[in-house]
Amino acid sequence: MYTFTHLGVSQYDALNRRVTAALVDVQRDGKHVGRLKTEKRQHMDALGRNTFEPSTEVGIQSGLREDLYVVLGGLVNGTEQAVYRFTINPLVWWVWFGGYVLVFGGLVVLWPGGGPPAVRRTQAGYVVKLEAHK
Repeated sequence: MYTFTHLGVSQYDALNRRVTAALVDVQRDGKHVGRLKTEKRQHMDALGRNTFEPSTEVGIQSGLREDLYVVLGGLVNGTEQAVYRFTINPLVWWVWFGGYVLVFGGLVVLWPGGGPPAVRRTQAGYVVKLEAHK
């Protein structure tokens, strides 16, 4: 069972965006797992106007059994209170591992000269004999 503790929110200006970042402490079964940082980024043009909808940086804790995703939904009326979305996806690492196995197997099969020369096989069918016309 996971326990999440909201540690705070920070806002700062970067090169061409305004960033709202939140920090969450994660515990699993009473043991400290780590801290995840998630952000909302509002990009701006040279005049300081918002250019697009805000983008989100997801905090990810990846493991062999499951992946944990933390998304900052937003702030409550400009306060330090934050709205989060937590998602736990089991066995995601194994999907990536299976993809690598698939690619490796494909390369082995397609590798030129990987074995003895192919044995010439006889094909069933008709035999055609061409003769010169007299």
